[in-house]
Amino acid sequence: LLAITAGATSLGVLATLVLMTQYADLPQTWRARLVSKMSGHELLAREVQATLTGISSTGMTPLVTDQYYVAAQLKFYLGTSQPIHVLPEQKAERDGRALQLSLWQMGLSDLALPGAIQALALIERTAWTDQQYNQKIRALCARFADVQQVKTLVLFEGEQLFEYLKLESASSVAAGSRHESEICLPAARIYVDRGYPKPFTSIAPGIQHTEGWVYQDDGGVRLVELLVDGEVTGSARYSLPRGDVKAFYPESTDPNHPNVGFKITWSAAGSGGSLHNIAIRITSNNSKVELFEQWPFYLR
Repeated sequence: LLAITAGATSLGVLATLVLMTQYADLPQTWRARLVSKMSGHELLAREVQATLTGISSTGMTPLVTDQYYVAAQLKFYLGTSQPIHVLPEQKAERDGRALQLSLWQMGLSDLALPGAIQALALIERTAWTDQQYNQKIRALCARFADVQQVKTLVLFEGEQLFEYLKLESASSVAAGSRHESEICLPAARIYVDRGYPKPFTSIAPGIQHTEGWVYQDDGGVRLVELLVDGEVTGSARYSLPRGDVKAFYPESTDPNHPNVGFKITWSAAGSGGSLHNIAIRITSNNSKVELFEQWPFYLR
């Protein structure tokens, strides 16, 4: 009897989900679990098309993506005449797609840059670790003279974040020289040890204590801040001793070593069950500003 009841309940839940056609209709606690790599590409394609039109109303602006299956979905929605190129990725190599991309002339090296040209890059920030993301950015900075952030597209309440980058002209930056675009400056490296909500988890309202470390190899870190819903909720006590970081990363040249630890005391406030977005903002001495560990969380 219990098995029959459980089976009927499961069928009822499934039937309810089938009838729901909008992501927003789903219970909040179910949403993140139902988002897959293939979700939301029709909406993404519409946003990309509008951004491409804003860059150039005439001609085809080349599009550069970070993942081959994103490129495939965009080709389907935007049409085969839309030029799309894919940054190098290990997954494409593993899945046997790298050879296909080469044959179809869809690799980054296949993007011809005769004189001044504009292109649009689309990077799914939430698909990569900080280190992998920085590798993608370095590949763009080595190829283009000007790389500027345009906007961030937020899908599924922050489960997917896509960054739009405007690319201009072939890179004239000599090897080893400094790139003038802010996003191409050396990035900070951060790790949060404790006191920070995981994506889509719930925390109790009240005072929170977030601890970790961060360093930056182009003059060091100037400011560490915690943001909730885009507003600064707490500024860190920085320069706490963390000799273990320099021991693990001996190649780091941050002048703040070994004092690269931080602690942020902040207050989580809001109504029960409410959804909020959290991030840590790092401002470096080279004036580069970056957001890390950004995702939604709930208040109980």
